[in-house]
Amino acid sequence: MSRWLAIANPVAGAFSDNNFKSKWLPEILDYVTDVAYTEAPRQAAEIARSAHNYDGIVVIGGDGTIFDVLSGIVGSGRLLAVIPAGRGNSLALDLGIGELSVAVDALKSGEPARIDLLEVDVGFADGTQQTFLAASTLAVGYIADVVRLAPRFSALGRYAYTAATVCSRPKKRHVEVEYDSVGKRAGSFSGISINNTRYLANFLALPGASNSDGQFDVLELRAGWARQLAHNLSVLSHTYLVGASEEFCARTVHMSFPIPQLLMADGELFENVVDLRVVTRPEALTVQRLRMKTC
Repeated sequence: MSRWLAIANPVAGAFSDNNFKSKWLPEILDYVTDVAYTEAPRQAAEIARSAHNYDGIVVIGGDGTIFDVLSGIVGSGRLLAVIPAGRGNSLALDLGIGELSVAVDALKSGEPARIDLLEVDVGFADGTQQTFLAASTLAVGYIADVVRLAPRFSALGRYAYTAATVCSRPKKRHVEVEYDSVGKRAGSFSGISINNTRYLANFLALPGASNSDGQFDVLELRAGWARQLAHNLSVLSHTYLVGASEEFCARTVHMSFPIPQLLMADGELFENVVDLRVVTRPEALTVQRLRMKTC
């Protein structure tokens, strides 16, 4: 790989870390061909879409910045590399490059790998539609509420989501949902999560999931606050002793909401969602990861 364009989000959490700015950022920028700093939401997509003279895009940011870049890179043949500079960094953690030193090594001497994406069609209460791609997580209910609350704890850095899980109380809402694997289900859920990765933010919530198996993993949550909190603690401790959800796999899902809901997509929030359709796009993105060791 000879020509990298770095797209950096200067409001991502790591940019407040002096060690990141003094040590890691100069090393990264010395390796790439050019760098562009975003100045507004969604600008990363336009930068990536116009990067015709580059072989790959390096995202210096979190899952939200990756979310923006996907629409400008998928189908272009360009490679995506990730430098985890956000609060959650789900995709970077799933690729095994959640630490900055490892991510920089992967950028410089890694190898390409193909991963799945989620193709998402959203219907809003005002009748409008939007289609986009996601790499990590879609969620309604409790998890979306946690993501909305997390910025209030931004001073805690990577622990902002942990604090938000404690302060968010699960609330039941009615959902009509149909999966290709289990058929129609309707009822009251405290949340539903569609995962392409093992991680929910920086929580290893689905240890057996895969980002390249042609399907996504579903979490259907029905627990109240006490059991959900106990489950969160068991995930943090990697014991997984307390369950709070039903888990299964699917390739397509259609959800409809009698009352408009908040949708979280890779850290981005969409209000007033009444209809959601998700389809797996197998091996739709090429990413840079650490080179696999050979015997």
